[in-house]
Amino acid sequence: MTTRRQLWLDTGRYEAFADTTDVLPAPLTVELLLRAWQAGHVTVDIPDSRGHTPEQRGRVVIPLSDTAYKAAESVVGQRRMSALVDALIAAYMDGTAALAVVPVDPKRLPKRVTLLLAPPPAPTDVPA
Repeated sequence: MTTRRQLWLDTGRYEAFADTTDVLPAPLTVELLLRAWQAGHVTVDIPDSRGHTPEQRGRVVIPLSDTAYKAAESVVGQRRMSALVDALIAAYMDGTAALAVVPVDPKRLPKRVTLLLAPPPAPTDVPA
């Protein structure tokens, strides 16, 4: 079941995020990031204080599955969910976390795809 969650996020970042998610809708991307974080595939620092001025934060309503939301909430607590989602969106926006859409069966494209969360490539050591 999906529930519309009211989160207190950096509204400018969320709007930019929603504008850049061409392949997947923003709510689905947030849900996949939450699931990846819960599974340990993505790590983010959750700040104690968001450090934004009041005009940068605002209520954002995002439909998320109860399973993904409650699993993450059981780890960080209800009061930190907005900070977690904000941190995950920031990681996605700066390239620390990325989603890749990969076809499962070429004959069934584009109906069946699987999503893989991939960390950014490690920097290469170049001798001086």
